[in-house]
Amino acid sequence: MLQAQEFLLSEKETLKDHKVMLLRNDERAMARGMDVGHWTSLIIGAIVLLIVVAALMPTLVNALEDYNATDATIGPVLVVLVPVLIGVAILLVFVFGFLPSRGGKAK
Repeated sequence: MLQAQEFLLSEKETLKDHKVMLLRNDERAMARGMDVGHWTSLIIGAIVLLIVVAALMPTLVNALEDYNATDATIGPVLVVLVPVLIGVAILLVFVFGFLPSRGGKAK
């Protein structure tokens, strides 16, 4: 028991003396490039995109339903698939902004 305590004390002193880097070296938890301007542009972009998609979605749904009425083979698939693909594309655009090595600002 005494040896274990001596070992822990010696390790503690070693950590203090050498300033060993711990698991996390970024104490502020801030990624480089994720500044206020980047967050502001993401939020404003999300709001503008939401407004545009909300304004155009009824027109798209009506056009898809009209196409569904004329074409019975692929029309029902497009009615379901196109809005889902638009949602996935929107999510990918915002995720792309956070990827560090793919051109996003987070590095």
